[in-house]
Amino acid sequence: MQTDHNIIPALIGFLIFIIFYFAPTLNARSRKHPSYAAIFLVNLLLGWTMIGWLVAIMWSASDFKFSGRAFSGITPHMKYSQLESLASMKERGFITDEEFEMEKKKLLDS
Repeated sequence: MQTDHNIIPALIGFLIFIIFYFAPTLNARSRKHPSYAAIFLVNLLLGWTMIGWLVAIMWSASDFKFSGRAFSGITPHMKYSQLESLASMKERGFITDEEFEMEKKKLLDS
């Protein structure tokens, strides 16, 4: 009979362990992280290694809202080349004047 009384604390302990183990996944899901599925897989498959769990928790806590400008790496020469390409597409009738202006504005603002 004494083993029946030990089941409840064991189940509560197991539930606490599961919540702690999947904390990175829960964090990523609550933050609507774009890499939620990948974080879940790392957490599920490699979380037991503790390094995998640490990677998953740091990844889920990472700031995923970044400016594309910091990573664009577009040089002025590349902009000029892309602008020439846009102008050529406009001259051939592949894009309209409005599309050309819109893409040119995007290119020059980046």
